Amino acid sequence: MNKILELREKRAKAWDAAKAFLDSKRSGDGLLSAEDTAVYDKMEADVMALGKEIERLERQSAIDAELSKATSAPITNNPEKTGGAPKSIRAAAEYRADFLNILRGKAPVNNVLSTSPDTDGGYLVPAEFENRIVAGLEEANVVRSIAKVITTSAERKIPVAATHSTAQWTAENAAYTESDPAFAQKTIDAFKLTDLVKVSVELLQDSMFDLESYIAREFARAFGIAEEEAFCVGTGTGQPTGIFTASGGTVGVTASSPTAITVDNLIDLIYALKSPYRRNAVFLMKDITVSALRKLKDSNGAYLWQPSVQAGQPDRLLGYPLYTSPYVPAAEAGSLPIAFGDFSNYWIADRMGRTVQRLNELYAGNGQVGFIAAERVDGKVILAEGIQLLQMAVMALDTLLEKVKANLILSHTEDDELLQMYITAAVRYAESYQHITEGFYTENEMTPTTEQAVIMLASHFYESRDGSTGGFFADNTNAAQQVWNTVNLLLRLDRDWKI
Repeated sequence: MNKILELREKRAKAWDAAKAFLDSKRSGDGLLSAEDTAVYDKMEADVMALGKEIERLERQSAIDAELSKATSAPITNNPEKTGGAPKSIRAAAEYRADFLNILRGKAPVNNVLSTSPDTDGGYLVPAEFENRIVAGLEEANVVRSIAKVITTSAERKIPVAATHSTAQWTAENAAYTESDPAFAQKTIDAFKLTDLVKVSVELLQDSMFDLESYIAREFARAFGIAEEEAFCVGTGTGQPTGIFTASGGTVGVTASSPTAITVDNLIDLIYALKSPYRRNAVFLMKDITVSALRKLKDSNGAYLWQPSVQAGQPDRLLGYPLYTSPYVPAAEAGSLPIAFGDFSNYWIADRMGRTVQRLNELYAGNGQVGFIAAERVDGKVILAEGIQLLQMAVMALDTLLEKVKANLILSHTEDDELLQMYITAAVRYAESYQHITEGFYTENEMTPTTEQAVIMLASHFYESRDGSTGGFFADNTNAAQQVWNTVNLLLRLDRDWKI
């Protein structure tokens, strides 16, 4: 604990030094020199490295605390009773001993093992062994640590209020006005997740090799990575439904830029979430997004991101805890890079117990034994209003194709690729004519006049692809020149006259 506090204080001092350096080295135009940029990036990287080390130490401390509990105490969040093997049997020393014998290829002594509820022939793992897997899952899976985790024995239907009742002011002796709230259902199912590891026969014969710990660690790592990716961006088909998808949280704010997030966007996102959910709300985003947000300041010049110096407490953004996952989408055009909400509205359902099956013959030719672990799990947003998402703006270039087709009165898709080439050429001409950097309109919005010029020019390229000239000026003997004159006139309105 003292080590964690020491590192937190060290990180806070390093961050203060980085902020002071950044403020002192900015020139009159607010920019840094290349040399100063390299120095600041190094200082920021040191801060992030300290943060990662703090997180590792905290996870270690949490796992140690959980594993020191009695083996009959579950680590998951209030699991329900299941139809599988009784917990008293799986927690018994005899069950664990027989399970370890099976893993090492020996005959069970006590004959108390319970087979998997599916037909694969695997054995339900002992309670202590499963606790170690779950602890590893939570270490490698930030979503599991902040979501609501339940254990089910079958498909579960969860009633959700689609509409609420409404109170009415009623006069004396007047008839009551009926409310008719509607309810919908969310179904939590179970999708099978498996992993296979191979161990040499020599290691299995080595009594000093801790096979149980190795398998628990490997399966927890693999399951944790796969789970977290699905909990973030899963499609819902053959896997859980991700938070950062169309079927996940509710889009509460759309950024004005396709690549940049502002302070106002974050404030709007916070207040897009209803106040009851804000009591336990947290941010979830990607590390690279946090890196960009670290440089943002409020109206008083204070940095929005504040590193925590208190052990056991996450970093904060605008006063709310901040968590990161590598599987959250990056801040790109049209993406969903930030979630803010009460993540108890995301339910993770673990189906029955986890199983392990030994494969004796499949890899015998290589002197190895295979082990397959399996679990059944689902994840889904139950109340979408409880998790608000920030969506990046769509780039103007992404909408130009439909606008050009509308201008040409085209409904088919056969020439879409050709049109996209003409649009790209028109955009590059606009950037060149306006004396701006190539690729500027890939990251920045177009003004209406520039957009109209690009649409007109791309349409002209398409209509003149066979050497003729069609379109608005088709009846003019100098039609092509008229098109270019009009395009240049429109582009001139947004031209940068500084060379």
